[in-house]
Amino acid sequence: MFRRACPGRVSHQISALFEASARRTGSRRTRRHEEPEDLYEIIRQRYERGAAILTSNRAIEEWPALFGDALLASAAMDRLLHHAHVIAIDGDSYRNPP
Repeated sequence: MFRRACPGRVSHQISALFEASARRTGSRRTRRHEEPEDLYEIIRQRYERGAAILTSNRAIEEWPALFGDALLASAAMDRLLHHAHVIAIDGDSYRNPP
């Protein structure tokens, strides 16, 4: 699905994701039901090959529901959380001050 990218370069893999999506859809927008598979593909390719930093405004417990497929979510979460250092930041948001 994706062209082989340098394992140490996340930006190459993300570029490949957008190129594959553009070819598949004829535009720069992906179809909503394909986004979880595309994200999983990046996670799978990065697994134990290089570092990755992910940020989210959602709790980890909410992530599986975003994949829409329990098996895909489980595989993605296993790879993401294995060897992970999770830093949860609590407090007021700078985007939405109280």
